[in-house]
Amino acid sequence: MKCVDYYGPDDTEELYNLETDLNEIKNLAGEADVSLIQKDLRTAVDQWWFDTGGKDAEFYETEAFKARGRK
Repeated sequence: MKCVDYYGPDDTEELYNLETDLNEIKNLAGEADVSLIQKDLRTAVDQWWFDTGGKDAEFYETEAFKARGRK
């Protein structure tokens, strides 16, 4: 499974079964039969974000952060 969690105004979440859907066509996020897997992966992503010093979404929208990419 692959979990993608976009932080920001829309909080989009995607979940794909890479064993049966290599091209990531069918987003399984929100489907009842994978809800426990989705919850576990979301928790793991959030913990990784915290452990690696990830910032709130607003930080990545600041001009100071955007300017770092223009150097």
